[in-house]
Amino acid sequence: MTFIFRKEFVSPPQTPDTSGASETEEASAPPPPPPPPPPPEEEPLADAFEEASRMLLRARNRLRPQDAGQDSFTAARSDGASAATKTAQATGGSTAATPEARATEDIARAKKAGAPDSPEGARAILADLERNKADPAYVAAYVSQLKQNELGDPLGVSSTALDRLVKAVFAESSALVKFTDKERNTVMGALGTARTQGTLHDVEIANRLSKGKGSGSNDPAKIAEQAAWGKVAQRMGIDPAKVYARLDKAVKDVGAARAELSQAQGAVQALNEKLGEELSTFGTALTDEQRVAYINAFRSDPANKKVYANETAALNKLAGLMTTNGSDLVAAATYRGASEPVAQAMRVLADSPQADVALKLGQTIRATPQTRAAFSSYDLQNTVFAPALPHVGAKIAMTTDPKAAEAELRSLVDPWKGLIDSQFDINSGVSAIVEARKGNTTALTRFVNSPGFKNLKTAWAGLGALYAFTAIPGAKGEAALKSFLDTTKNSMDVTAGFLEAASRRGRYLSAESASKFGQFAGRLGGAIGVATGVLSFRSHLDAPEGRGKYLALFGDTVGMLGSAVAVVSTGGWGPLMVGIGAGLAALGDMLINSQQRKAELQAAQDKHLLAAGIKDPAVRKSLINADPQRILELTQGPGEGLGMSPERLQLLARKHGELFSGDPALRLEPLISAREMFGMSGEEISTLFDRVETLGSEPMDGINLLTYTLGRLHFSRKEDLLPALKNYLAEYTEPGSKDRKMLQAAVNYLEQEMPAERNQGSQRVKPN
Repeated sequence: MTFIFRKEFVSPPQTPDTSGASETEEASAPPPPPPPPPPPEEEPLADAFEEASRMLLRARNRLRPQDAGQDSFTAARSDGASAATKTAQATGGSTAATPEARATEDIARAKKAGAPDSPEGARAILADLERNKADPAYVAAYVSQLKQNELGDPLGVSSTALDRLVKAVFAESSALVKFTDKERNTVMGALGTARTQGTLHDVEIANRLSKGKGSGSNDPAKIAEQAAWGKVAQRMGIDPAKVYARLDKAVKDVGAARAELSQAQGAVQALNEKLGEELSTFGTALTDEQRVAYINAFRSDPANKKVYANETAALNKLAGLMTTNGSDLVAAATYRGASEPVAQAMRVLADSPQADVALKLGQTIRATPQTRAAFSSYDLQNTVFAPALPHVGAKIAMTTDPKAAEAELRSLVDPWKGLIDSQFDINSGVSAIVEARKGNTTALTRFVNSPGFKNLKTAWAGLGALYAFTAIPGAKGEAALKSFLDTTKNSMDVTAGFLEAASRRGRYLSAESASKFGQFAGRLGGAIGVATGVLSFRSHLDAPEGRGKYLALFGDTVGMLGSAVAVVSTGGWGPLMVGIGAGLAALGDMLINSQQRKAELQAAQDKHLLAAGIKDPAVRKSLINADPQRILELTQGPGEGLGMSPERLQLLARKHGELFSGDPALRLEPLISAREMFGMSGEEISTLFDRVETLGSEPMDGINLLTYTLGRLHFSRKEDLLPALKNYLAEYTEPGSKDRKMLQAAVNYLEQEMPAERNQGSQRVKPN
């Protein structure tokens, strides 16, 4: 019989063994030049047949190489792998920039080697995983993509490439195709890495055993696939029942913690409303030291102290569970239908000082298409990402190292690139904030004012304001912040948002951190100013429960000062308190709805004022019974009030308590105008009151007469005021009368005493 073999099935020429060669064997001599090499021998017929048979079987994908010690990539190549696989081996795989892109390119090459459950396809995949086992990001991305890709399978079966790879490597199969322990270990190592990196969860393996693909099926391939996953689960120590119990417990614990926090927050909000009620009347009439002492007294009150501690503990508990069990919670949302409780917990944390925990969970959610799909209906962009930004800004604002602050910022927002609208350019936003921190505000202003994404841009502006401008020292930072707000769309929403975030953040700080935060907070309040504070507050009064929410905000804001000693020297929160106080005053007398409630409130105010160091009962009584609008008239700056300091105001409260009552017959507007014309300080106004009051026979005689008279005069310039007052004195008062004496005392002070004091260089507080 004659055997004819195609050329490509003949082994490459080998150096012949001539020890027993026949001299009659036909030789094929190479062309000249001489001397020619020794001619190769004709292969014996039996050897040629055996070699051809082996090659034919390999060509049919039925026989593996016999050298079990060679690595899987070499094995795949020896088995007739495609040119694409050979190229991958020669080049060491993809050189794309990111692990995800490299994995995509390598999988595309492996696809050309064969189906994932064929020897060639499986070994091409194993080669990629073995070669890159030291790169966990690559391995995790590769496994994640294997769960999605069919590698061009012509049958379109439902099993993923990962399922078919596991079946090929771990299931019992033909004796002609066997995988080694080393190859199985490569699969186990890759699955373990993906598990650690968050692209493969225990529940996915449990589902494949309990109710996954192949369960209850008579298809031999499906049964083999499930059996293979059983071996994987056994090696990984995965018990489906325990996995499901663990996930269900994680969801249950988070739900209970969220309910506990909600109850604690409700109790704290009630206290903060109460603190807001107590301080909104006379908050600006207290010095910084007194205000801190008042807040400390309120918070240390046995009836209140435990309430604040409970909220902090509940918030930390929820954040701890979300951090420790984040992977299980996302898996439960994805594979156990628990998206709603997990999304709700994220929303709660996003609008709290623990917002960074909610943002970090975005990394786990983004990991796979399945996890992203589980949360696709919850608008995480506007319910988690946007609310979290100002809180994150408040946290990293205190990071003094610019590089560390930028790294922290990027680590929190970068994972959301795959979760929010791709049209919102996070990279540009971060770069703009980093530039603003250096003093260049142009890019940030342009970014937040660009069209679209109103809620997200507003939140980003708050993030920028807290993160960037507070890091610029001194007046330069305050000027930059004010300029930014003046040129930013929706500046009232921006201001209200980051004020709320800032104040709530401060409440959870340790004493040392609170001291640093107090310095930042004082500058922030000073930069915003009175008008912005009022507008920000009033813009939300029409919202549902607006009054209660912003009473609580007021309580939170001033409550932050309870442990922030450093803010005492800044005085920055004074204007902010005035602003929010003005908003409360605009509501009218709505704070008290019953005599019993009023009595309870006044008793608490008296108790906390005494603890704040105000020992004089007359001063406490005047402040407690004061009209909030009258306090504002006495304390606000030029054009709006008389600019009195808390110290001077308390002196007036001791001597002239009736001044604080809010009697509509007592109009201070003419005196406010006169004060502005003469450039009088609050202390000088207080001295003027003393001059006229000492001549009256009844309390408030002199002040009432002075304000009444100024209200009847017509003057628009400083030069007109004194002549008009003198003319009124001569024309409408009797010589020697009490009224003439009081008005004459006012003229003497304005015309003689006050200028003399100024000329003598006596200490004068400028109008504030």
